Amino acid sequence: MVRPPWSRGGPAHRGRSGADRRGSQPGQPFRPAARPGTQGGAVVRHTSAAGRTPGRRHGCRGQPGRPTRRPRGPLHAGGHRRQPARRSGRGRRSTAPDGPWTVDRPGGRDGADPAQRAGELHRRHRVDPGAAQPGRLGEGVTSPASARLGGQGLLAAAGVVAAVTLVSRAVGLARWGAFSHAVGATCVGEVYATANTVPNVLFEIAAGGALAAVAVPLVARHLHRGNDELADRTASALLSWALLVLLPLTLLLALAAGPITALLLGGGGLDRGCEPAAAQAAGRVMLLLFAPQVALYGVGIVLTGVLQAHRRFFAAALAPLLSSLVVIAVYLAFGALYEPDQDLALSDLPTSALVLLAGGTTLGVVALSLPLLVPAVRLGIRWRPTLRFPGGSGRLAGALAGAGVLGVGAQQLFVVVVILLTNRTGVAGIAVWNYAQTIYLLPYAVLVVPLATAAFPRLTDEPERAVATLRRALTASVVAAVAGAAVLVATRHDVGTVFLALDRGSGGAGRASLEALPPTLALLAPGLVGFALLAVLTRALYAAHRPWDAAAGTVLGWAVAALLPLAVVPVLLARDGTIREVLAMLAAASSVGMGVAAGILLARTRRVWGAPALAGAGRAGLAALAGAAVVVLARELLATTWVPTQWPGALLAGTLTGAAVLVVVAAALRVLAPKSFDQVRARVAARRERTRERVGPGGVR
Repeated sequence: MVRPPWSRGGPAHRGRSGADRRGSQPGQPFRPAARPGTQGGAVVRHTSAAGRTPGRRHGCRGQPGRPTRRPRGPLHAGGHRRQPARRSGRGRRSTAPDGPWTVDRPGGRDGADPAQRAGELHRRHRVDPGAAQPGRLGEGVTSPASARLGGQGLLAAAGVVAAVTLVSRAVGLARWGAFSHAVGATCVGEVYATANTVPNVLFEIAAGGALAAVAVPLVARHLHRGNDELADRTASALLSWALLVLLPLTLLLALAAGPITALLLGGGGLDRGCEPAAAQAAGRVMLLLFAPQVALYGVGIVLTGVLQAHRRFFAAALAPLLSSLVVIAVYLAFGALYEPDQDLALSDLPTSALVLLAGGTTLGVVALSLPLLVPAVRLGIRWRPTLRFPGGSGRLAGALAGAGVLGVGAQQLFVVVVILLTNRTGVAGIAVWNYAQTIYLLPYAVLVVPLATAAFPRLTDEPERAVATLRRALTASVVAAVAGAAVLVATRHDVGTVFLALDRGSGGAGRASLEALPPTLALLAPGLVGFALLAVLTRALYAAHRPWDAAAGTVLGWAVAALLPLAVVPVLLARDGTIREVLAMLAAASSVGMGVAAGILLARTRRVWGAPALAGAGRAGLAALAGAAVVVLARELLATTWVPTQWPGALLAGTLTGAAVLVVVAAALRVLAPKSFDQVRARVAARRERTRERVGPGGVR
C-alpha cells in the first residue's frame, strides 16, 4: 500500500509530528499539507471503531474513506472556534425523522472534480461546513412569526370557540322553533326549504370544500414565517378567485330559477293540497332572492379562514349567531303576516310575504359573511384584487382546492341519497333525519369543532410544536367524541320524548317517523368518533400539504355511506320496509362510512406525521369509552323502572345524564390515562397563570 506523502521519511516529511512549521499560523498544530479534494465534502457516518467507512479517499471513489473532517476546537485551523460540525447538503438522503416536512435529495457528486485543485484547502482557508442538511420545515434560522397572530393557546382558543358555538347552537335550535311556529310543515314551508337548498348545494359543490381546505393553511404558513405581505396577497387571491367563480354562478342561478323550480316543484313531491303552478311561481320568486347567497357564502368562508389563520376565532364563531338572530326575526315577522294554520292557497299569498321570507333569509347570510370584514380590516389586511398566488403557492392551492371539492362532492352524494330514499317511504322521513342530524352534530360542533378549528393554523408552525399540537388536538377530540357518542346513546329516549311532545306532526301520519328517532340516534352515535377524526386528520394532512391523502379517506368514507343504503334499502322496500328501517339503515351506513374514512386517514397521517403525533389518543379514547359505558349501562338499567313521559322531565333527565357522562369520563381519564389528563390539566393551569399575570389589583394590565 502506498504510504501517504506526509508519513514518508525525510526532513520535510516526518509524519504528523514532524511537519514543517514554516509558514504555519500562530497556534496552529502540526498537520499535514492539504490534499486535493472537495472543500466542504460530504460527511461520512462512522460505522466502525476506526471511525472509517467506505467512501472517497484522496479524490478517488470506492476506496476506504477517511474520518469526517470537522472542527475540533479553538486550535483547529480547519474551522472557526465553537463552529459546530455541519453536514454536506449533497449526495445524502435526509436523516430527519419521518414527518410532513421530510425532504429527499438526489445523490450525486459533491463539488469539484477530485483531480482539480478548485476544492483544495489552501492556507488561511477554513473548512466549508457545507450546506445545511435537508430537514423539516422550521429547522435552522427562521423569521419571527407575524405580530398579527393571536396569542391564545390551543385550549384557550378552543374554549372561546366552544363557548360561542354553544350559544350559537342554542340560538340555532330556537331558530328551528321559530320556523316551525311561523312557517311549519305547510306548502310554503316545503317550497321555502326546497328553494333554499339550491344555493347551499351549488356553493358547496362549486367552492365550499375548496375554500375551506385552502384558506387556513396557505395564509397561516406565511404568517408563521413573519411575512404579512405574502399572507395578504394570498388572502386577496382567495377572495378574488371566489368572486370570479361564484358571481357567474349567482347570475346563472337567477336566470335559471324558472327551469329549476319547475324541475324540483313540478308536482308529485308536494303534499296534497299544494298547487304545482303556484308552488313553481313562489319558488321562482324565492330562488331569485336566494341566488346572492352563493357569492355571500364564498366571501364568508374566505374571511373565516383568514381570521382563523390569524388565530382570531371569536368573530368567525359569532357570525352564525348573528345570522340566526336575523333569521328568527324574519320568521316571526312572516308569521305575523301569514298564519301557518290558515288554509290559504299559495296563489293567494302576497308577494310581499315571499319577499320578506326569502329576502330576510338572504339578509341572514349577509349577517353571516360581511361583518367579518370588520375584524379583517382591523388586523391591517390589505385587500388587492389579484388572481396570482404569491410564493409559488398556486399549485398547492389548486391541489388543496381539488381535494376539498372531492370531499364535499362525496358528502353531497350522501345527502342526495338520503333525500331520495327517505322521500320514498313514510311521511316526514327527511324531517326526522334532519332532527337526528341536528342532535348528532351538537356534541360534534360544541366539543370537536373548536379543537380542530383552534389547532388548524398551528399545524403549520415549527415541526415540534406542530406535532405536539396535533397530538393534543387528536387526543382531546377522540375523548370528546366518545363522550358525545355516549350522550347520544344514553339520552336517545329523552330526545324522542321531547320531539313527540312538541312536533306539529306527532298527531298525524308523521308519528311513525318521529318514533324512529331514538334508534336512528343510537346507530348514528358510533360514527361521531370517525367524524371527529375526519375533522382533525384532514386538517393535519392539509397543513402537511398532502391534500390528496385527505381526499382519499374522505371520498371513500362518504362513498361507502352512500352506496351501502343504495344496495340495501331497495331490498327493504321490496318487502314493504318501514321508515324506521330505512332511517336505521341510513344511520348505520353513515357510521360505517365514517369508520372507514377514519381508518384510512389514521394510516395516512401516521405515515406523513409519524407515530409520535398519534401517541396517546388510543389509550385516552379507551379510557373515555370505559367511563362512558358505565353511565350508559346505568341509564339503561334505570329505563327499565322509570321513563319520563312528559317533555320537561325528559329534558331534565337528558341534561343530568349528559353531565354524568362528562364527569365519569373525566374520572376514567384521570385513572386510566393519567398522562393525557395531566397534559390537559397542566395547560389549563398554565393558562390560568398567564391570566393572573395579566390581571393586577386594578384589573387588566
